[in-house]
Amino acid sequence: MNAGTAVSAGDALVQGGLVTVAGLGTVFLVLVLLVLMTMLLGALIKKLGIGVNQQQKKEETVQSTPAPAPAANRGELSAVIAASIATAMGTNVTGLRIRSIKKIS
Repeated sequence: MNAGTAVSAGDALVQGGLVTVAGLGTVFLVLVLLVLMTMLLGALIKKLGIGVNQQQKKEETVQSTPAPAPAANRGELSAVIAASIATAMGTNVTGLRIRSIKKIS
């Protein structure tokens, strides 16, 4: 097309539609290629065993950490709980009373 040539509205719409379809087709083609490459790399990593050692180290670290000791002083524990509740509620701790503490597992 020349710059000086007049284009009808129908021709402009057809050209615009073709450009849109070509652009969308290119985008979806590239997205499909990215998904396929990601799947291929995932299978390759799994086959080569890369990353298995890091995951095993994390599991060993989690298993080897000791459990926290139970609270020795119930009064101190209830004071901490009351202070945190009062802070969350925006009130004074003197207005709160902890009646019981139950462990949820």
